[in-house]
Amino acid sequence: MLTDETAAEAYKKDVTRGGFMRTSSVLFTAFAVLVLVSLNAPAQTNAIQIPVQGTNNTLPKVNDIGEMVWTSRDDAGEWDVFYFDGRATTRLLTPYCFDRFPQINNNGQIVWEGFDAFGWGIYLNDMVSGLPPQRITSTSVIANNPQINNSGDVVYEAAGRSGAAVYLYRNGVTTQLSPPGLIACGAQLNDNSTVVWTGYWYGDNDWDIYMCDTLTTPVTVSRIDHLGFVDNMPPSINENGDIAW
Repeated sequence: MLTDETAAEAYKKDVTRGGFMRTSSVLFTAFAVLVLVSLNAPAQTNAIQIPVQGTNNTLPKVNDIGEMVWTSRDDAGEWDVFYFDGRATTRLLTPYCFDRFPQINNNGQIVWEGFDAFGWGIYLNDMVSGLPPQRITSTSVIANNPQINNSGDVVYEAAGRSGAAVYLYRNGVTTQLSPPGLIACGAQLNDNSTVVWTGYWYGDNDWDIYMCDTLTTPVTVSRIDHLGFVDNMPPSINENGDIAW
């Protein structure tokens, strides 16, 4: 019978076969993550428990300098975003709002989607400025899936009477990136502020991938026409501009 101890020892031997051992630190907010660390990680891995508030701590994200965000529910049933700077935990209060899917860049800027009396919207919080969270989307649209890069540019998708579109929020100004008539979703961006998404045209009944250079004036949108394929899954882009889907 393979016990936890023998499994860990076998894993240790396997990862050292090439003559090196990888060590790391693991941040966790939930007991389930602690179980994965104790059963599967090498003995050198250090698990650091984050001081949390409330219950059901979930959806953690960590940036390149070790700052961390996640969502948590308090005893009253309200979900909020929490931020950990390596020393202390801060709750980002948005009263009577169900908050989820936070993202954080390397400058401590945080975005997430929240549901309040006006529906789903996008919230932005800058931990450096110390200002409270602000809703950056109109109450007339349903907005989801925010992403933020290290320049502070935010992209998200929003649906209104005219359909779903991809938007850019930069320095307090919101710009629609996807062309009218296109159902656009699944936006991602890199630190060069190049944005990609998947979109559907009613006219030709086709899903394709779209790329937008947001640093040009006006912004330029290119369609990657993958003939014969239904490209309806969210794409990914790296810092070199390579796109995968």
